Amino acid sequence: AFLGGMCSASLIKKELVLPPSSADEMEEDIEVAEELAQQVYSKHSSLLGKGFALSSPLTINQALDGVLPYSCDSNERLFLRDLVQCTAGTSGGRLSRWLQPEPYVDPSRSELLYSREEMRCGWPAVLTVLTKDQYSDVVHVP
Repeated sequence: AFLGGMCSASLIKKELVLPPSSADEMEEDIEVAEELAQQVYSKHSSLLGKGFALSSPLTINQALDGVLPYSCDSNERLFLRDLVQCTAGTSGGRLSRWLQPEPYVDPSRSELLYSREEMRCGWPAVLTVLTKDQYSDVVHVP
């Protein structure tokens, strides 16, 4: 909430920095932007340092290019990936299922119905897929 408030306050300021319109303005703006970024980083480095699981401190060029040196083995990153992907058998997946309690199709509980007598090689067969949710109730899936 604090960080969101800071962002909103900076957008409302009268001296909002707009993109440069000429090459001369661009050079001046880059110097000013680097100074402002250094001031913000020195004031709020604890917020920026803890918020990302970075393997090394972030440089201004990396931030501007969008290249973040993530630490691939961080527990937070793995948890968030499991949460977003709803990975079964993980704490992130369990939390995402708990946050979305409505029924979903569970392939492990669904059934494939067919008649063994009608199954022949090279002949058409009728197969019925019976979709069920996580509670083994039949669900309609369009």
